[in-house]
Amino acid sequence: MKNIPYYVPEICDGHYCPMDCEDGHCPYVDEAIEAQENETEDEMDEKIPYQMNVKLDKGARMPTRAHSQDAGLDLYSREEAVILPRKGCTFDTGVHIQLPPRHFGKIESKSGLNINHDVVSCGGVIDEGYTGSIRVKLYNMSDEGYVVHKGDKIAQLVIQMYATPPMRLVFDLEETERGDNGFGSTGR
Repeated sequence: MKNIPYYVPEICDGHYCPMDCEDGHCPYVDEAIEAQENETEDEMDEKIPYQMNVKLDKGARMPTRAHSQDAGLDLYSREEAVILPRKGCTFDTGVHIQLPPRHFGKIESKSGLNINHDVVSCGGVIDEGYTGSIRVKLYNMSDEGYVVHKGDKIAQLVIQMYATPPMRLVFDLEETERGDNGFGSTGR
């Protein structure tokens, strides 16, 4: 048997191919690669249902990523407001989204606002079926007022997949190593 440079789990089913392939190429792998190369853009789009439709109200800005590998989409204020010390303020971003199937949105704080100004968002979940305007509540944890200008980045939207396993009522849960130990049980 020759040393085959390919290993494709979907084809080899978890085992190295025992075939004595010519020139070190496996015909099954070559066939799979050719099929992928011949896929049309429409066929590829059907396999990747990760498009998110966005509708903007007047004055709203499209959510953006500062860098291509950022997980969060920046959400922007479309109004100016002062968040008083130790108080909160709600901002209507004017952004409506239609999430891909089996996904939800999570509102998270901007680290720069948090670290530099003590302004945080306590977050929130945007369910897959919700298409209303995204609202963000910011809390000013400092002793000074904080001015939010129109167009400022105020939070980030992270899109995640979710599971909805069926629930079953039981009398006892299976034993685990951790059990019910929590709330600092592992030390500092």
